[in-house]
Amino acid sequence: MSRIITNNYFTKLNQVINGFDITPNLRSLIEFFLEDITKDQNRLRNRNQKIFTSNDLIKLNEIKSDEKLKTIYSYINILIKNFNRQYLHIHINEDLSENMTDNLVSIISWGALSESVYDDNILSNEIGFLKTEIKRDLIIPYDNNGHLTNQIFTKRLGLIHKLNFFEKIINLSQNTGNNGLLINLNTTANVCVNLSDFSIFPESINTFINFGNNLQSIYDRNNSVLQKISTIINVFPAERGKNIWYHDFIMENINAWNQLPGYNFSKIITVTSGKKNSEELLQMRKLNKFQSEEFYPIFSFEF
Repeated sequence: MSRIITNNYFTKLNQVINGFDITPNLRSLIEFFLEDITKDQNRLRNRNQKIFTSNDLIKLNEIKSDEKLKTIYSYINILIKNFNRQYLHIHINEDLSENMTDNLVSIISWGALSESVYDDNILSNEIGFLKTEIKRDLIIPYDNNGHLTNQIFTKRLGLIHKLNFFEKIINLSQNTGNNGLLINLNTTANVCVNLSDFSIFPESINTFINFGNNLQSIYDRNNSVLQKISTIINVFPAERGKNIWYHDFIMENINAWNQLPGYNFSKIITVTSGKKNSEELLQMRKLNKFQSEEFYPIFSFEF
């Protein structure tokens, strides 16, 4: 992929990006998180019974107001949606701050969640189970064990949040597509996606978040997950160290999986970042660690 930078390049680019923006579903989901976190922080309860932290509220407000974040996110989505081949490597040519990287991981994951397709019967059953659990009487220890009491109240408040979360998903305008999405993240990215132990994606949707496991591990855990997947997105994979999971998601391995009945990974996207000069970008393209068919750098002057 390439483009020619002309005098009206930025005008056209901004028109495309502004026309995309974040979806109403994602905006609604962010507002939901903000509302639930604010309620949790305002409760007149022992702080050890709270589901979220004050940092979660700061994070959500940053995501809501950061125009640079939304521009990069929109740009990435435009590239993914318009890419009509199989293997694409998007490189954000800037040394992003850790905070920006974390927030990008969050918004990419939540954006996928907000547009995912779910099994209505399974999700309704999950909601029904939560409603039953919430109705159970709380059994408070007689010995005034403060730690155990806090755990009991935290779990109940967490289940209420989880119920609200699942009901929010079922009330979003559902995407009509049937193709699932697998988002691969590093193991440390868990805190970026799941704001609490009770904000984990339900099993009834066709969007699966993977934290550092390879395809075989996912297969062994739940084979049916992979049979729902058509698009795989590797977000900021670590390229050095032990257990480099991205190796399992490059062309030669994906092509081998696609030979098996029931699997059709039709689009593999890898997103990386880091400031590189023109020679380094050319070397990155030449080495092609991720075995992409197209290499698309996003330069800092574009956002």
